[in-house]
Amino acid sequence: TVTRTPGSGGVRIEVTDARGEQLPTTPPYPEGPSTEAESGRGLLLVEALADRWGVQPYPPGGKTVWAEIEPTYSVRRPAPGRPSP
Repeated sequence: TVTRTPGSGGVRIEVTDARGEQLPTTPPYPEGPSTEAESGRGLLLVEALADRWGVQPYPPGGKTVWAEIEPTYSVRRPAPGRPSP
């Protein structure tokens, strides 16, 4: 699910997995995946790109990983009574 944050221009991304056998850990990480590993890099990318992220339980045994990304630019709004460009 991708949700736009009203007023800020940011987005919140949520990915839900009904299986809860592997709950990711939030930072600090141990050493990360080995160079030969075929998985385990997704959350490293999330951490590098997101302003905030976390994990929430998803009953009856899954999890939702969420990330919030804020814009790196300022949102300009026209003054009241003036048309937008």
